[in-house]
Amino acid sequence: MQIKKAALRAFIQAAPSWQQALIFWLAAVSGAGAWALLLLAFGLRVQQPLTQAAYVLGLYIWLLMLSGGFRKVLSLPPLPAWRPVLKLIQGAAFGISCLSLLLLLQLSLGWASWLGPKLNWQLIIPQVLVMALGVAWIEERVFRGLMLDLFKSQGETPALQIQAGIYAGLHLLRTDLGLSGWLTALASLWLTGLILGELRRITGSLAASLGLHAGWVVLTSFLAWSGCFYWRPETHLWSGSGNPAYGLSGLILLALIYGLLLKLPAQRHPAK
Repeated sequence: MQIKKAALRAFIQAAPSWQQALIFWLAAVSGAGAWALLLLAFGLRVQQPLTQAAYVLGLYIWLLMLSGGFRKVLSLPPLPAWRPVLKLIQGAAFGISCLSLLLLLQLSLGWASWLGPKLNWQLIIPQVLVMALGVAWIEERVFRGLMLDLFKSQGETPALQIQAGIYAGLHLLRTDLGLSGWLTALASLWLTGLILGELRRITGSLAASLGLHAGWVVLTSFLAWSGCFYWRPETHLWSGSGNPAYGLSGLILLALIYGLLLKLPAQRHPAK
């Protein structure tokens, strides 16, 4: 058994970066499938809300474990995602501020309407915060951490583009979007991956990208779950119904942020 593990470790270490990424995602898909089958074996349906939440939780835990295992196999340096805390806070504040301004614009244009609180905020806010931090932390470690490090041998710019492409593609494994919505989401999610990757390049840390990602997830999740706002269906192409990844207004905002980040120099210290 030890010989097989050593052989697998040596094979992964010797493989080119695209093969290493392929092995990682094949392992991720295999684990996701096994977890789904396990849930089904207990007579549960993945479509049910509670079971779906259990499936997503198990999937993200598996991704976290798998990315940590790959970093050890490839002897990559650890990723202290939470530090420095100031960059984490700055990233979150910047992300929430940008989306809040976008929301105010949509309200002023009549694309959205304020309906008032519909659910118990004391229950919603902790759920949103836990989900945002968990999702952002794991996705940043996988995409702006492992994927970006895997492809650094291809050059900094190709590595940023590849991890953003993988990030966008995996977030679009859904069938409820029309062609225009799918293309808008593809461009927006690609830009999101580039923005988060640029933040790691500029700051030399995952903290800022983690903060920005968490801030975006906090606000978009709150808008989706709270029932406080109503978006006119005919404005969905531009508004994205509150999610900047699915509206042209959000796409423009993301393009402006990306253009701003491209003008900032990277800090002169090793990336973490």
